[in-house]
Formats: sequence, structure tokens, C-alpha cells
Amino acid sequence: MENSNLEAIIDKFAEQRIVVVGDLILDEFRWGKVVRINPEMPSAPLVDEDANRRRKHYIQASNVTYTSDLRLGGAGNVARNIVGLGGEVYLFGVVGDDMEGKLLLELARSDLNQKSYSITSMRIPQLNDRPTTKKFRVMAHGQQIVRVDTESREDIPKEVEDEILLRIKSYRREINGIVLSDYAKGVLTERLSRELIQHARSMGIPVIVDPKPKNFYKFSNPTLIKPNLKEAEHIVSEDLVYETLREKLESLAKAIKSNSRAKYVAITCGEKGIFVYDGTSKHIPAPIVLPNTANSVGAGDTSTATIASALSAGADIYSAAKLAVHASTLAIQEEGTATVILDELRTSLKNYENAR
Repeated sequence: MENSNLEAIIDKFAEQRIVVVGDLILDEFRWGKVVRINPEMPSAPLVDEDANRRRKHYIQASNVTYTSDLRLGGAGNVARNIVGLGGEVYLFGVVGDDMEGKLLLELARSDLNQKSYSITSMRIPQLNDRPTTKKFRVMAHGQQIVRVDTESREDIPKEVEDEILLRIKSYRREINGIVLSDYAKGVLTERLSRELIQHARSMGIPVIVDPKPKNFYKFSNPTLIKPNLKEAEHIVSEDLVYETLREKLESLAKAIKSNSRAKYVAITCGEKGIFVYDGTSKHIPAPIVLPNTANSVGAGDTSTATIASALSAGADIYSAAKLAVHASTLAIQEEGTATVILDELRTSLKNYENAR
């Protein structure tokens, strides 16, 4: 019975039109294996790259081909996952006026079309006073060896705020939900966050916030606020000791709910699942046991996208969280920044039901 209810919810995903606003990130991966100690720096490993893992990315506007393993990250990955689950996305963010920005825009325009999906609409201006946010990772033996970040944390200009707000408010009844995907790179300013939450509430649609601790104060009265466990600990900043993880999670969730005035709090706990609090609490475990070396890159985005799709489709918070646990479990098992598609989620639900 439970499985059929979840199936009925995901059947509605294709009807959902969701606005995603936040920090866009270009994720770049280089894959290889550690072959020996680096003679130039004995404390650092030397990685022999597997060039076969690179892909060609053609920038039509510049007639340039860039060879690497590039993926949409941050708010872009939330959008990819919503679209992969069958929904439509209106994507908003900024990039720099640089090669990385052109690559990210090309990915946003074309990458999803290879899977017969597409982003409905996007507004991503290129700003000449900031770099495109990029995370460059070297991976070996299923683990991350090093990450190099390029970014600006400055707030976007007021005129860009104005344009985003004007465009989103013009959609009226066309949209079913709003996601604020915050990586603390300056897109979700205090004003933009406040007005988007107010707009969602005035329309009677859910607004889902995935916050960074330093920006927690910006998000008041959302439908759902969804930090991971480490972020929740930073938000609450308490040094109390608890006998059980559940006691700790409930204390963190109560404090976050009280301070944000969110309707729901969901704390993601990696391979341990999701803890949901709406005045009462419930822990939703992962459907399978995952190894400690499982990939966590982008799994939070997958979880956010799934919960947003489900809440926008009218699901209750616990059903939405159950779907999110299944989807993020699938993402954790993939390499790099993963996107979960609808058929994979359906299969996960069926396999779990059959195994019970």
C-alpha cells in the first residue's frame, strides 16, 4: 500500500513546474589512480590520470572544444535532478564572463537534452566582475584526493536581484514550487531570499531551502529547511552531549524550526537517511546499507530536488522524505555529481518493496 502511494506521487512529477534559484557551480573531475609518492612533495600522492574519462564539451558561441569531465553542480545539479525526475525547471543564477561560465551555460543548454529532457527556462547573466564558481576535483580509487575551488562570495548586484524577482513574480500560477539552493556564493542575498519566500507563501506553493550555516538567518518562514547533519550542528552551535543520535537530531531540528519558523525541518544524515521534524519526529533510514566510501558529491542536491518535486505534487512531508532517501541513495552509488532519473527511482522503490 505504501509503495503504491509513493508511485502515485511520482506519477505527478511530470506536471510540476519548479523555480530553482541559487549558486551555480561548474564541477570538474579528473580521474586516475595513485601510483607513487610525489617526488616533489613527499606528503602528496602522485595521481596518474585516466584520459579516457575525459569528455569533449563544445562551446558553440566561441567555437571552442574543451576536454574534461564537466558537470552542472550546485543549483544546476538541483535543476538537473528535477528534470531527470520528469519535472520542468525555471533556473536562475549567475556566472562569470569567462571560459568556465560559457562551459556552464553550454551544459545547462545541452547536457540534459541528451537524455530527452530539457530545462524549461533559465536566466543566467554573465557578470564581468566575478569568476564562475568552479570545484575542481582529483579522484582516485573511488575517493577524492584534492579539491580546488574558484569562487566569489560577494552578493550579486541589486539590478540582478530586481531582474530575478521580476521574472519569477511574472509567472503567477505557472509554477508549483520554489527551491532556494544556497552555497554561500552570493546569489541568495537577504533581500532576494526574503522576497522569494514571501512570494511563494502568497501563492500557496512550497518553498524549499537548502542553506549554508552562515546564511541561515536569511531564510525565515519557508515550507522546509533542509541542512545536512554537519550544517545543522553549525547552525545551532551547541556543545551538548547526547546518548543517541536521535536525541541529538531532535534537539537540532527543534532549534532550527524555532529559529527559522519553517513548517518542516529535514536533516540529511548520509547513509543513515533523513530525520524529519514537524513538531513530532521521524527517522527515515536508507533503503540499503551503504559503504563508508560512498560518493556524497551532489547527493544533497538530489535529495532537495526529490523533496521539492514531491511537495510540489502535494505529497506529505514523510512521503516526500522517503522518496528523497531512495533518490539520494541512488546518487551516492554513482561517481561524481550524479543525476537520478525517474525510471531509476521507480526501480529502487520496487526492489525495496520486493525485499521486505
